[in-house]
Amino acid sequence: MKKGMFSLPLWLIVIVLFVILFGYFNLPRLAEVGCEQDLLLGLIGKVWSKELDIDHCIKGAAVFFKEPAMCNRIKGPSTTIGGKEMQLENPPKMECYTEIAALTKNPELCEKVEGIAVANTKIDCLFRVATRAKDASICDRIGDREQSRMGFMMNMKTCKTRVGG
Repeated sequence: MKKGMFSLPLWLIVIVLFVILFGYFNLPRLAEVGCEQDLLLGLIGKVWSKELDIDHCIKGAAVFFKEPAMCNRIKGPSTTIGGKEMQLENPPKMECYTEIAALTKNPELCEKVEGIAVANTKIDCLFRVATRAKDASICDRIGDREQSRMGFMMNMKTCKTRVGG
């Protein structure tokens, strides 16, 4: 079958239908997540122009609709070491869970966050949820773990200080 000028990938057609069916009726929800009204159309445009990969497009839609199940579809980057393809971390997927956890103020979602160094960790997630919810009790879930991000020590004590508890 010859591809014409108007042949579109199936995933793009699905996203466009998704936007039309759900996005149009959920425009007020865009304000809740601090996004512009053309967020999803902008994501599609960026994927089409190759400015944005499909993982980040899925992440944007998942966060927009606050649907953590969509985060599972994010494959993430892999690398080849010694001729073997490996995935060390999946930053877009971990950020997806973290952003939805913070928006919904749901620390349970942080259990899905498995970053090590580059991707978000459980501490990053719990810190953001506690800050967003203004709930110092969420900081208790950090326990005795700690990490440094750009010179800022993240632990239970600094979390409670940030939240004001």
